[in-house]
Amino acid sequence: MSAESAEATETPAPATGPKTAWLGPGFLPLTLGGVAVFEFLCNRVLAPLSTAPIGAAPGSTLAIVISALSRYSQNLAAVLGIFVVAALLLSAMRQGGSAGQPLGRMSIVMMGGLMVVLSTMLTLWPDFMSAAGVLKRAQWLLQLSAVCVALLITLGVLQRRGPPGIQKLGIVLVMLPALFQLEIQWGVMTSSGALQRYGLLTLLYGPLLAMATLAMGALCLSEWRPARPRPALLALGFGLVAAALMGVIIFLWSSTALRLIYMAFDLRLPMRFEAQTLYLLCLTAWVYAVSGLFFTGGTRPGSERQRGLGLLLLGLAGCQARTLPQMMFFLAGLLCTAEGVLLQTVRLLPRRSE
Repeated sequence: MSAESAEATETPAPATGPKTAWLGPGFLPLTLGGVAVFEFLCNRVLAPLSTAPIGAAPGSTLAIVISALSRYSQNLAAVLGIFVVAALLLSAMRQGGSAGQPLGRMSIVMMGGLMVVLSTMLTLWPDFMSAAGVLKRAQWLLQLSAVCVALLITLGVLQRRGPPGIQKLGIVLVMLPALFQLEIQWGVMTSSGALQRYGLLTLLYGPLLAMATLAMGALCLSEWRPARPRPALLALGFGLVAAALMGVIIFLWSSTALRLIYMAFDLRLPMRFEAQTLYLLCLTAWVYAVSGLFFTGGTRPGSERQRGLGLLLLGLAGCQARTLPQMMFFLAGLLCTAEGVLLQTVRLLPRRSE
């Protein structure tokens, strides 16, 4: 009876998460998702393509408007992302969250607090920090603290007994690209002679590994056997259409595809046909997972919609924490994904207790 009473007292607190989160941390990620799509279209798609395909001459009215939209969307995404990540970190420290344990709360307060303070300083006073000669060191500390926060959230999900093992594997996979990109940008491992070969492999195949792990993680976190076939068919159609459009751009306008993928996702498209085909397969898997979770979450709000929104933000960030908007998208996406996995566990608890 004591075990049953303890379980009965533990389940109501997390179960009220989706209702209360809608007015606070649950509403903010939806807003950030819309801003992320706006920033993606204006800053990382429209601005790089404004010169050659669109034909906006430098100094023209169209070029000025596109440049203003690009700067506005980037600044809006960075500022809103700081607020959303801070709110999600506070939500993760509640009872039943991914950082609900005392040690997890203390770690999140330390590393998350450092990340929020540094990101705020880099947003408000970048010129002052550059004049003081600490800009590069602050950027390094910010990126390292973001990766540490992602690792803490991942460990918080792994130590829980409720989530399925396949979704725990998915959380680990979507966190790994941030480590690859951290090595590519800063050369953490290459400072040691014994690990220079690993650093070279990461430099050559890091973007491809990031796309592959994002795709596999998205499949692990998505619905493998949906209750109805219609959401799966619609998601598969979305994925095939996205792959077809991207394939036409890659194989017919390779230079445009190289610039678009680099500016949109901060990834480099390989020149080999086999690697480009793998890119298309990874894109199809990611679009399939995101759209399938959103279609399923339309009738069952909660876990599916949280995971779908998290995977959307992770993909728009290029699954890495490099620039400030990317970093906020990556952390918000990982926190939403972890929240979705834990929400599914809470929803299945009554069935298991029966």
